[in-house]
Amino acid sequence: MRRIIYKRAGLTGLCILLLLTSCCVISPVPADTSTPGNSTSNVSSADSQATSITASGYTTMSASGDSSDASADLSAGVSSEITHDSKETKETGPTSTKVIPARSQYGMNLTLDTDSHTIGGTETVIAYNDSEDTWNKLCFRDYPSLFTPGGGSGYDSNGAVSEISNAKDLTNGFDLEITRDEEDVSVVYMGLSIPLKPGESRKIEFNFTAYVPQLGSRYGFQDGVYNLANFYPVLAVYENGGWSTEPYFLWGECFYSKVSDYKATLSVPLGITVISSGLSHIDTISGGRAVWEISAEKVRDFAVVAGTGFAVTSTQADGVTINCYYRDGDIGWGAAALEAGAAATGIFDGTFGKYPYPELDIVETYLDAGGMEYPNIVMISNTIGSYSGKSSYLRIVVVHEVAHQWFYGLVGDNQYTEAWLDESFASYSELVYKETFADEQAINQEVDSLEESLKPEGIPDTADAFYINRAYNEFENDNAYTYTVYMRGEVFLFRLREAMGTYAFNMAMKEYVAEYSFKVATTDDFEAVITKYAGENPEVTELLAKYLRQE
Repeated sequence: MRRIIYKRAGLTGLCILLLLTSCCVISPVPADTSTPGNSTSNVSSADSQATSITASGYTTMSASGDSSDASADLSAGVSSEITHDSKETKETGPTSTKVIPARSQYGMNLTLDTDSHTIGGTETVIAYNDSEDTWNKLCFRDYPSLFTPGGGSGYDSNGAVSEISNAKDLTNGFDLEITRDEEDVSVVYMGLSIPLKPGESRKIEFNFTAYVPQLGSRYGFQDGVYNLANFYPVLAVYENGGWSTEPYFLWGECFYSKVSDYKATLSVPLGITVISSGLSHIDTISGGRAVWEISAEKVRDFAVVAGTGFAVTSTQADGVTINCYYRDGDIGWGAAALEAGAAATGIFDGTFGKYPYPELDIVETYLDAGGMEYPNIVMISNTIGSYSGKSSYLRIVVVHEVAHQWFYGLVGDNQYTEAWLDESFASYSELVYKETFADEQAINQEVDSLEESLKPEGIPDTADAFYINRAYNEFENDNAYTYTVYMRGEVFLFRLREAMGTYAFNMAMKEYVAEYSFKVATTDDFEAVITKYAGENPEVTELLAKYLRQE
């Protein structure tokens, strides 16, 4: 997420930028080595230019094959109003040797009611016990229930507590008792009549209805556009002998979930476009409604933006289809966001490792933060109007959110206890992007100025307060949290690269991503990889001790 106002050194000086998831044993989805399937996008456009993006940068080729500057206006002939009469198709994607852990599965038959402003239906979960303990209950997180007046969402919103009912264990036919935590209504337990042993799975089903508040937020609706993030009951993570139930907070992310597979149908009024994690297409049209089929494999969360008034522009980056859905006919906005997203995908493919999904959607929507990341989809605020130039605010926000596809999406972390593992990395990735067009001196000056800017912001530099790997509740206030997790962490990673040398640091980053893709990483995991490549480097040792608290 990009949320707050902070100081950043620009190429021409210091500037202010807005920054703004007997018992029958069901076999779990087995560990595999495949890559999420490729696709051919169903979005039509009269493209007059074919854009090729590679890990080393990108050039735009005209229809005649002539090369032109990457900053050229890509808006001509690349946008189209969205139609609702075609399907996306899957093709075989590139193979990977990455072993993906066994995982849970979600199936949902959903209806979006734009009169009552609800999203819900039937949810089926094949819950896989990947721990060493036997589970007597399952724990779900129901974040929409916090969006009530004083409910803990950070908004004085007009939502309501979700309705969750008719929970049943389909493995044995038993009804499941549903209870909510007394202190946190978003924590929901379903008791199991037969315990779930390690390595086993259990298929359960329940109904739910979530109320969508009128908000320009990651979860909310405004002017007919619905941001549906963290809208469904999702399995909490079980670790260290218990369920992870960290509290929700508005200023950043507190979501923590493991990679799963999702298949869903979503019924919406005809004319509404559905943009989601994974791949989606219209399956049937009847009675003034369209039913979309959605499939998202091996993703950490599942999110949807649904609404009218979208147009789309698309391109390819290293074999990935990049779509930008923009509003109000602002072709320039769409072209700039698309260009930044495609460039970032190509650059990060080469720097961190291959983006393993066939598609990435960038969506302009009503959002009170600059941007918000979910697997295969990023939400970008429609209030961002600055998009001229490669380092414009819009482009940097897009780059930051695209970087989260690697750091949070692929390499997971507990976003409440170790947020630096995705936010610091996404902020550092902005520098990686800028290095493709800015000279070394300018980048060094930016980092130096960024580091200096922390001092007048009142961010303590005492040892305990300096550590970036702290949980949200350990910071003095939201400003201290954000300046530390976003900015100080960015400086740390850059200084670490300086100390190790770019080649060794990049090799370490590639190994870190390769090793922990589709898994959950910790600070200790990252530090172990860095130490492996740094060797007996006293400067690296000093940096690790200075920035990372040793547990």
